[in-house]
Amino acid sequence: MEEKIDKVLEPLESLDQRLRAKEESLFGKILKFVEKLLIPLAVVAVAYYGNQAATKISEGQLRLAENSAADRKDESRRIIQAKYVEIFYKDLNSGDPKKQENALKLIRLMDADLAEDLAGLVAVTAGVAPQVRAGFERTRKEIETFGSLFGFKIGIYFLRGSETLTAKANDIKEKITDKGFQGTIQLYPSDKSFFDLVREPRAIEVRYEPGREDGAADSLLAILRDLYPELSIVKRAVTSRTPGFISIFISTIG
Repeated sequence: MEEKIDKVLEPLESLDQRLRAKEESLFGKILKFVEKLLIPLAVVAVAYYGNQAATKISEGQLRLAENSAADRKDESRRIIQAKYVEIFYKDLNSGDPKKQENALKLIRLMDADLAEDLAGLVAVTAGVAPQVRAGFERTRKEIETFGSLFGFKIGIYFLRGSETLTAKANDIKEKITDKGFQGTIQLYPSDKSFFDLVREPRAIEVRYEPGREDGAADSLLAILRDLYPELSIVKRAVTSRTPGFISIFISTIG
């Protein structure tokens, strides 16, 4: 009886072994498939994160280079300012009205605080021509009124072809000038494509570079709000570097 059972079990065991071999073979195929799938994905992932890391390093190096360049420019500006002061004193005390007028022009290239101090000294300096002394007094009052905005050029941007916006731009220019601003104010009529490129203003905007032109922007903002209390006037930071230049953007919708 046992022999008969063994004979029956033998084919079953053989069948079981074949089935197990097939299962192992199927598992192996799946494992190889997954392996082939994961390796390219891993390579892609490594490349992606490697690229991200390289981008961050590049951005960091760019910021470092920009900061270094800015520091060099600031140092260069301080050296130039010191040279201006030297020339200023020489021309002011020359006794020559023409050279004294050059000193008056030179002071407009200086930082507001320094210019204010030097303009104040003119009142106690002997030998200054009356017309030059009067010019320095106007400059001193301008610095008192406009603060850090002194020495800046103001650009006013508005939509080309609009009579209403052209009139508003001219009105802003005239009122700032009437307030005592002696610097350059230039109008920039511009096409719609330009405003689309630089972000269209929805109000009157004072656009400035943060960290470098905050004082000038605050002064211009306060003056515009005083001149036009009924209008919406805001500040808007920009990233472009335009030393000594600050802009007013008039809304294209009037």
